[in-house]
Amino acid sequence: MTNNKSKNKDLIVGLDIGTSKVVCLFGRYDSSDNLEILSLGTYPSSGLKKGVVVNIDATTDAIEKAVEQAQSLIDEKIRNIFVGIAGNHVKSLNSEG
Repeated sequence: MTNNKSKNKDLIVGLDIGTSKVVCLFGRYDSSDNLEILSLGTYPSSGLKKGVVVNIDATTDAIEKAVEQAQSLIDEKIRNIFVGIAGNHVKSLNSEG
């Protein structure tokens, strides 16, 4: 049996921040290289309009709720996350924190 530390290394977490909802997904590739969805959390989003944050509190609340919902179904901590957000104003910076 693998320990939680090695299991967590293979954990894939995706976060899609959209205008109507935020979705958080936990997954892992199985032995056949198929992505197995382990948990999913969604929460309505009202803090974005056309990809622009208009209410930071509503946006962060929706993100927290979607992540909490997905994480409550699985006993692992997030170490890395892939985030999707759209908009022609979006710029990116790779960072660790």
